[in-house]
Amino acid sequence: MVSYLAFIVTERIQGLTLFDEIPSMFHKQYLTYYLWAGWFFALLMARSFLDTKNSEPKLDKLIKLFLKINVVSFILTIFVDPVVAIQWGVVNTLFYAVFVSWVAFKVMMKGNPAARFYCIAWILNFCGAGVYGLTVGGYLPFNFITKSR
Repeated sequence: MVSYLAFIVTERIQGLTLFDEIPSMFHKQYLTYYLWAGWFFALLMARSFLDTKNSEPKLDKLIKLFLKINVVSFILTIFVDPVVAIQWGVVNTLFYAVFVSWVAFKVMMKGNPAARFYCIAWILNFCGAGVYGLTVGGYLPFNFITKSR
């Protein structure tokens, strides 16, 4: 949650106007790092909350693979152009969003009652993020419904 909060604060700069100057840790150059850290912990949470190690070993292996990809991507972010890093992060965010929702759905269909709430929470989260992304990208009009406050 802290990684996700740092990402949101860095992306939107909300509340930082209270300071004379934006703290250096919230500069846009760190946005990709917060993105990767957020996904790392989100995948760990999915693994733990959905108990994929015991209930879905094949899905658990996939989650472990994506954790490794996440760590490599975090490290590569240091060495690549920031534009390329954020583009790679956005593409992976779209993929991870579908993946995490799919894992939750699969576990839910196996009868895990906690997975229902987990699945609904992630789907609603990604719907909101999708609307935000489409608005920022210029595909949806900026109005009282789509503005973030």
